[in-house]
Amino acid sequence: MAVSLTDLYEDFPELTVADVAWEKEIYAHFGLLYMGFALLEHSLINAATMKIAIDEAKRQKIRKQEEWQSLHELAFAKASSQTIGNLIKVVSKIREFSDLEGKFSEVKRVRDYFSHHFFRREAAHMSEKTAALLLLVDMREARLLVDGAEVEAKLRYGAYTKRMGWPEMEESYIQVTSREIRNAELSRLNSGTLPRGVDRWLNRGPEE
Repeated sequence: MAVSLTDLYEDFPELTVADVAWEKEIYAHFGLLYMGFALLEHSLINAATMKIAIDEAKRQKIRKQEEWQSLHELAFAKASSQTIGNLIKVVSKIREFSDLEGKFSEVKRVRDYFSHHFFRREAAHMSEKTAALLLLVDMREARLLVDGAEVEAKLRYGAYTKRMGWPEMEESYIQVTSREIRNAELSRLNSGTLPRGVDRWLNRGPEE
């Protein structure tokens, strides 16, 4: 989905004022994009945890609740330690997720670019208005891709849990998860490990 300057200005009207600090805006939008990556990764971890736990429960013929709980904790630890590439491989083996491997792989490609190349390649252009606006448009388009993948992941996880006979994930749980990730990023911001400006977006509630 192509994103225009009009779309960007509609979402962020503060970019139309005369004295915009463009480098700070780049940092803020980078933080917003990375929060999207974190939410998607959390959804993939949830699905991978259940896949790993179920496969191992079948292998061990788990029947008791306490055995399942212990197994689930081990599966969560294993899923949480995986790279996003390995998470995609695990999750793509789940029936409900099998057709999303391409979309998730595209998100990984975008994430890799912003993690390893973006600042090195674009740092020289961040203080100039025209170049900065083009970068912000690219970042908004990336956020739409990531947000769409995260919505799909939650829907497919809901279908997966329904097929397996587990309770559906309630919206209140999703809100709490989003808040926990946001609070963790704010903590990093307050400790000086995130660039200034990110807090404007992290302080927004999940419904925004």
